[in-house]
Formats: sequence, C-alpha cells, structure tokens
Amino acid sequence: MKLNCRSVLFMKTFLLTVFSLALITFFTLLTPGVNENGFFKLFVLVLTCLAANFILSNVFKTVTASFVESLIPAFIIFIITDYDSQIYLQIFAVILSLFINYFIKHEGQEMFNDISLALFTVSFFGLKIDWWGTNTSFLVISLIFIFGVFSVISYKSVLPTVIFFLATFSINIIFTFNLWFAIKQLFVPGFVFFAFYLLVRNKSILASPLKSRLYPLVVSFLAITTPKLGLFTEPLITSLVLTDLGFLVLKKIRILEST
Repeated sequence: MKLNCRSVLFMKTFLLTVFSLALITFFTLLTPGVNENGFFKLFVLVLTCLAANFILSNVFKTVTASFVESLIPAFIIFIITDYDSQIYLQIFAVILSLFINYFIKHEGQEMFNDISLALFTVSFFGLKIDWWGTNTSFLVISLIFIFGVFSVISYKSVLPTVIFFLATFSINIIFTFNLWFAIKQLFVPGFVFFAFYLLVRNKSILASPLKSRLYPLVVSFLAITTPKLGLFTEPLITSLVLTDLGFLVLKKIRILEST
C-alpha cells in the first residue's frame, strides 16, 4: 500500500512538472527574438522522447516511465542548452538521459541524475549549457518561481531545496564576505530553475533522510568550488554528477547505505 501511494505521489508530481515545464517553455518561445525554429526544435525533442520511450519499453522490454514523464528531458534540455545548438546534440542528450534513467541503476535504484549526466557527457561533444530560456522574460521567471515551488512541495523535496538555498547563501558569504552578492545569487533564474527542476531528480536521494540533507550541501559546495579549481564545465551540472558519483562510491564501500 505504501508503494502504491508513493507511485501515485510521483505520478502527480510528474504531471505537475510536465505541465509547468511545458507552460514555461511555451512562453519562452513567445519571447521577442525567438524565431519559429524554436518550436520546430522543441517538437523534434518531444517526438524523440516519445519514440525513445516506446522503443525502450517495447523492443528492449525494460520498465520505463510513462509517456508523460518521459517528456521532462525534452523541455529541460531545450530550456537550458544554447538556443543555437545543433539539434542532433540535443537529441543525443535526450536519448542518453532516458537510457541512463532506465539502465544505469545500482540495486534497482538510480545511480545518477539522468539529465545532468547526459548534459555533462554531451557537453564534451560541443553542447553548450547556458540556461538561455530561464531569463527570457519576467513572465517566464515568475512561472519558474511559482510552478517550481508547487513542484517541490508535490515532490516532497522542500527540505533538500531549502538546504541547498541556505548552503549556497552561506558558502557565498564565506568566500566573498559580500552579503548583497550572496543574496543576488539566490535569485539568478538559472540557479532557481536548477534548484526546482534538476536538484532532486535522483529519486533515491529522497528515500533517505540522511542523503536528502547531505546531498544538497555537497552539491552546493561543489557548484561554488569547482570553478575555482579550474574545471570549466558548467558548475551546477558538474556538481550533480560529482555528487552522485561520490554517493555511489560511499554506498559501495558501505559508508553510506541506501536507508
């Protein structure tokens, strides 16, 4: 019964997430300067998600997400990757994210944040992550805040998200001694979008009270410190990949168990 309730929770969350991402993307595409090619790219990415989900479930006979849930990578990848990116790179990222979600598991649980690992990988082939769609207009920014809050509440990931914001604020204060800078960083649209829609996509994190508290702390620390170490990949995405990798290693050596 508990599992069924949990499944219903995730389904409601995915429906809300897909609806909010679709609406945010729609108004992003209405921004002046965004031409009709944007609608075509989004249409191709959506079809890619649906086709890939169908193939994985029917040809490879693996347990996949619903068709609605499978649309999430299309919207997120479209919104945060360079608008002028080659469409084949975005398609590659979408397919790779679904493959990671369905096949890269450890003891039946997700090992990595699927979209982040896909973007991190494809970025080495030339895909640029610039969060262009998150700050196209005041309306889009408002929708990210409003729908993001509802999505986090529905996903029951309020605590990890709050910890992430507080940790980022505190670490920025420590590194810069600049209160105004630390406050401004919390309202950067790309940062907010990341916190609401990417931070806790790895559902195994929410299953553990310890990990749900520790995970956002580590992500925040790495997101701020990795650029200072000379790593020139996108810091937010990189921080998720490195944190997932670190948690997997700790789990394998029995330092950090799944529960």
